[in-house]
Amino acid sequence: MGFFSKFFLFVLNFIVFAIGVGVIVLASLILTNGAQFQVLLDEGTFSVPIILLIMGVIVMLIGFFGCFGALRESPCLLYTYATIVLLLLIAQISVAIYGIVKQDELKAFISGNMVKVFEKIGGDDQELTDSLNGVQHELHCCGVYNYTDWALTIHGDNTPTGGLVPSGCCKTPNSTECTTTTWATMSEPAASEGIYTKGCYTLFMETIEGQATWLGIGAILLALIQLFCVLVACGIGKNSSSSAVY
Repeated sequence: MGFFSKFFLFVLNFIVFAIGVGVIVLASLILTNGAQFQVLLDEGTFSVPIILLIMGVIVMLIGFFGCFGALRESPCLLYTYATIVLLLLIAQISVAIYGIVKQDELKAFISGNMVKVFEKIGGDDQELTDSLNGVQHELHCCGVYNYTDWALTIHGDNTPTGGLVPSGCCKTPNSTECTTTTWATMSEPAASEGIYTKGCYTLFMETIEGQATWLGIGAILLALIQLFCVLVACGIGKNSSSSAVY
């Protein structure tokens, strides 16, 4: 169990280290892409990718110290390492279960925040209105769920939109004709001639879910590797303790 176990644990932890780096990269990409969506949401909504980023750093460090522990072959260090990895694994599983169970509430939280922000458009905060228009045009989205939101939405100054859409929805920037046409009351084929029809929340969820698939695959692989690391570390620690006795 000596050399092979040490080598096996070293390789596994090197993979854990690499996956930790991968999680950091993916979380950073979500934060980078999410910067475009940040103006659409209340503060705090992007705490999830920040947590993922922190977890990635922790996983990377654990992988590094796991490699070091395998080389030192210290029972105390190995058992401590195994305990930390096991606790982290339990925490990851708990977070994953919570996310699955509460996914509808999380989606409602995000969409609710986006609705609150969109209700402020056209109000006293001109900078926010300009930002929302800029983001809608850049992302090619209109409204929260889709362009028909503007048939019901009231601007921040309590003025009903009457089917008019903000300039950010227009495919042609600064078009007076576009901002004076009641697109939100038209059918989607007709409205798509002049405005973007997909909602910003819909686009946001498609973006996050696309990246979350790869993140989920990485998390499953990481969990399996972590479990193997715990078993091997305990095995090496037990073997080292027995050798020390004799």
